[in-house]
Amino acid sequence: MNKPWNSLRARLTLWYVLLVGVTLALFGALTLFGVQQRLLIQYDLILQSNAAQMIHLIRAENDYPVFDNTKLFQSTAQRLTLGGYGVRLLGRDGTLRDGFGAYETLPTFLPASAGHTTLNADADSMRVYSQPIKGSDGRLLGWLQISRTLAPLDEGVATLQQQLLLIAPFILALMALGGFIIIRRALRPLDQLTRTAETIERGDLAQRVNYRGAADEIGRLAATFDRMLDSLQAAFEREKRFTADAAHELRTPLTAIKGRIEVTLNQ
Repeated sequence: MNKPWNSLRARLTLWYVLLVGVTLALFGALTLFGVQQRLLIQYDLILQSNAAQMIHLIRAENDYPVFDNTKLFQSTAQRLTLGGYGVRLLGRDGTLRDGFGAYETLPTFLPASAGHTTLNADADSMRVYSQPIKGSDGRLLGWLQISRTLAPLDEGVATLQQQLLLIAPFILALMALGGFIIIRRALRPLDQLTRTAETIERGDLAQRVNYRGAADEIGRLAATFDRMLDSLQAAFEREKRFTADAAHELRTPLTAIKGRIEVTLNQ
C-alpha cells in the first residue's frame, strides 16, 4: 500500500507549493529591488532640484565659490538643514571651502563629473549629488555637493521586506490548500478508474467508469478504459458462447461413443 506522502496527489501538491514558493521569492526580490530603485530615483531628483536652487545662491570670491549670504539663502539653508541635508562647497582642487547642515561626516572627494554617488560615512550610507560651479567666463570655480542619508530609504525597504516575509507564509499556505483541492478534484477520475479495475479483478466485467467530466487527458483516459472494458467483455462473451456451442456439438458424438463403449464392455 502506497504511503500518503508517496502518492501522485502528494507529489503534485509538493511541486505546486515549491513552484509557488519560488515564484513568491522572485516576486519579493523584484519588488524590493524595484521599490529601492524607485525611491533612489526620487532621492536623486530631490537632491538635483535642491542643487538647482542653491546654484543661484553662490557667488565667486577670489576665484573661489562662496555662499551669497542673503535672506533667501538663509531661509533655504534653514529648510535644507531641517530636512537633514548637508550642503558644502569645494574648490577646484577639492578643498572644503564652506558648508552647512550635515556635511561634516561626509568624506571629502573630488568628483570627476556631475552626477550622483553613494558614500559610506560613519556606518551610514550617504547619497551625494555633485554639480560644477563655473564663473562668468566659463572657468571651473569648484563644486557644489548636496548630500542626505539613505537611512529613511533603507528603513522603508526593510519594512517592506518584513511585511513580505510575514505575508508570504499565509499566501503559501493558501496556495497549497487551493492546489491540493484542485489536484484532488483533477485526480478524482483516477480513483474511480482504480476502483473499477479492482472490481474487474474480482470478475465483474460489467463495471464502467462512466466519466462525466471535461474531455481532457483524464477524460480521454477514462473513455479509453471504458472502451477497453467493452472489448474485453465482448471477447469474454464470445468465448463463453464458443465454449457453450462446442460443448453442445460434442455432446451427441460423446454420448454415442459412450454407448458403444458400454455395449462393447457388456459383450
